[in-house]
Amino acid sequence: QLVSPNFAARINGTGQIAPFGVSVASKGVGVIGLGVAAVGDISGFYNGSQAGNLVLLLSQGAVNLEFRLAGGTLSTGAQEYTSYFGLGNAMSLLTDGVGFEYDRLNRGVNWQAVKSVGGVVTRIDTGVAVVAGFGVLSKFKIVTDTSGQVATLYIDGVVVATFSGLTLATLSPLIAMTKTVGATTVFGPFIDYCNFQQIFNATR
Repeated sequence: QLVSPNFAARINGTGQIAPFGVSVASKGVGVIGLGVAAVGDISGFYNGSQAGNLVLLLSQGAVNLEFRLAGGTLSTGAQEYTSYFGLGNAMSLLTDGVGFEYDRLNRGVNWQAVKSVGGVVTRIDTGVAVVAGFGVLSKFKIVTDTSGQVATLYIDGVVVATFSGLTLATLSPLIAMTKTVGATTVFGPFIDYCNFQQIFNATR
């Protein structure tokens, strides 16, 4: 069963969300980019359930969440940011959540697989480098089991991490970036699509 994630935009400070059109090389259509400029800026999308509108009930069955995106402008010493996406709360993966993170300043050039339970964070280096621009779009997928406690993470169909001990009941889909160093606008993730599927344990 397909369920709309009911995304709402969130922008803090001088963050922005902008259209970038078509990626001919990767056949991306309607690609949008997240941008930040000043330290503390946030731009992104989150599910409406985080604002009290319980659109999704992630504890009720298996979840498949897939983002197709590219890395955008890579972080440098002068302009650093963190980008992250997956299942989380309060626009964060680091209180409770599971997903992917790019934080060059603290974690290097590769995508990190991230799990957090009660603020205790576990990271696994996927070995997959973040690719600049938006000509190369990759698929990032999170698949949970029916208990909602185990998640397997994939990049372009290859398993990069498996996490257990999760609690999905308070989580919803999100994607965001936060500026950490510098004052020049940079665009991080270029997003082609997000696909959400929930397979309920009981018949609706």
